[in-house]
Amino acid sequence: MASSLVLAVDSPVIKIVSSLPRTGSANAQAQTMVNGIKMAIEEAGGKVGDFTITYEDWDGRLAERGQWDPAVEAADAQKAVKDPDIMAYIGTYNSGARNLDADSHHASLVMVSPANTYPGLTKPGTGEANEPQVYRPSGKINYFALCR
Repeated sequence: MASSLVLAVDSPVIKIVSSLPRTGSANAQAQTMVNGIKMAIEEAGGKVGDFTITYEDWDGRLAERGQWDPAVEAADAQKAVKDPDIMAYIGTYNSGARNLDADSHHASLVMVSPANTYPGLTKPGTGEANEPQVYRPSGKINYFALCR
């Protein structure tokens, strides 16, 4: 039986990536998130209209540190922005890491965090004086936090 996540040869692609902690103490929580992502794609039949959905599970942590790493998170965001097939970025896990994704603030990339809890990322008057506007230089909202 072929997996619903397999890319069809002549089909346009919508790529979804996640940057979640795949090593360290939060891996078990991240695994449930990854399972949910895969289940949602499978339930959609791996397609949206004529587009085939693919998914890549990236590790937002540096294995040697066992915790999130600013350089890894920033590199993941930059890699996602540069790939024109990537339309959705699921992450970051840690609210502090979201502040590092400077390139993603300028992209047309939809970013969804299943774990960020810092209110300054989305709600004016709840964080620093320039938040969340500083994360929206184009004026467009492309970041959504599910956990509040």
